[in-house]
Amino acid sequence: MKKNTLYPMEKEFLGNKDDEPKVIYGSLYNVQLGSKIKQLREERKLTQTQFGALINKPEGNISKLENGKFNPSVEYLLKVAKALEMRLEIRFE
Repeated sequence: MKKNTLYPMEKEFLGNKDDEPKVIYGSLYNVQLGSKIKQLREERKLTQTQFGALINKPEGNISKLENGKFNPSVEYLLKVAKALEMRLEIRFE
């Protein structure tokens, strides 16, 4: 019986096993973070252009953020949280 695995997806998001862990986890984190920001923006019925105006960033920058192709600073995330009327929490567990 063939086993279903997430290997193809793991390879796409995590890269090869020889990749540096920082790159692997950073990429996955950016994709998850971007997806969450997009979900929250859409729940508030904001376009990327409108959202960008709230944080003083161009639409293309918002697109990169939501698609995990941008590594935002804490200052940037604070602006995002404020625009979404949310609190930013950073945890070390």
